Amino acid sequence: TALAQGSLTPPEGPGPVMKTLSEIEPRKGIGQPLLPTAFPIVIRQPGSYYLTSEITGVSGQDGIVIMTNHVTLDLNGFSVVGVGSASGISVGTGLQNVSIGNGVVRGWSVGVNASTASALRLHTLVAANNGSSGILGGNESHVTDCAARQNGDRGIQITSGIISRCTASGNNIGLTVTDGTVRESSARANAIASNLGQGGA
Repeated sequence: TALAQGSLTPPEGPGPVMKTLSEIEPRKGIGQPLLPTAFPIVIRQPGSYYLTSEITGVSGQDGIVIMTNHVTLDLNGFSVVGVGSASGISVGTGLQNVSIGNGVVRGWSVGVNASTASALRLHTLVAANNGSSGILGGNESHVTDCAARQNGDRGIQITSGIISRCTASGNNIGLTVTDGTVRESSARANAIASNLGQGGA
């Protein structure tokens, strides 16, 4: 008597255990507040954030304030626009591992103020027409593919780290590095020559 045979096809293995980044922690959108009293826009939790519209600030208040470590902020091609005071994007004292990129910060006193942060990553930013400085970074800052134009004081300044493939034009001082390296960057038509400290071009 012939015996029935079971399927020779092995059973499927367990389903995938890996999850996509969006399943683990969805990106969070930030848009223009409905009320001026909602400024500053404060990021208090680690994660990935992106702009959903242009942000226009109000007098005397920062635009976006980052208050925690491990934040990625994607301007998503939009601008953070000020009215001549405060900072467009401010990173709290002593914070680490913050990344900001892909947009324009203009019309503030300081465009991006992260002078006391460390392990900062800034990329593909334009900081323009700010009354004081365009971009200020602290220790171990990596500033890549950024442009600082027509800022009243410093175009791009970092305490230590690398400025790479950046341009500074029409500022009071173009590029300032206390202890670091400037690579493939240019400073033109600034009132005072760039200060490279212990770094080099």
